[in-house]
Amino acid sequence: MNLASAFTASVQKRPGKVALFWDGTEFTYQKLHAQSLAVAQQLANQYRVAPGDRVGLWLKNCPEFVPAVFGILAAGGVLVPINNFLKPAEVDFILQDAGIDVLITDAELGAHFLALAARRPSLRLLKVEDFAPADAGVSNETASPSPARKETDLAVIIYTSGTTGRPKGAMLSHGNLLHNVESCRIVLETVDVDRFAVILPLFHTYMLTVGLFLP
Repeated sequence: MNLASAFTASVQKRPGKVALFWDGTEFTYQKLHAQSLAVAQQLANQYRVAPGDRVGLWLKNCPEFVPAVFGILAAGGVLVPINNFLKPAEVDFILQDAGIDVLITDAELGAHFLALAARRPSLRLLKVEDFAPADAGVSNETASPSPARKETDLAVIIYTSGTTGRPKGAMLSHGNLLHNVESCRIVLETVDVDRFAVILPLFHTYMLTVGLFLP
């Protein structure tokens, strides 16, 4: 099992249940899954993301964060969340260090793309405003999210804050995060009627695990 297939299994159990509330809008498990698969297809077909490729996610908290995460993972890519408060020069270091050639962000942060691409000419930009629609030829029933990715495969690279030097990337496997989620579920005694208030940035390892993967 990997993180993408674990999400698919959760969706199959409760497709019509609300998974996310945002500013008066409700997103069901099925809708987020369909959007994730559309992003995965877009990354694979248009951006040639192959299993193991690093994909940067430079984004503030928003509904698109969820299909971006699972779209990267479903395409077999390695998710690299980037602090949305970082300056372009600091982002550039992470892009170079992780070997990122595809960056997902929004129109606001995407305004820095030319400066980033000047330092990394291979970099390509995917804005969340340009995400393929959820019904873009993708079927929840037939699409298979990255079956080749194993628990031991790299899933996420989380960078430290770099307060005492250059940030360092912590490399986490699918198994690492799946076991973290299960540990949190046991300790917090989480059940499927619980609701989580996500008030911290999702790029942080704590909120990514407890505020997204766990629920």
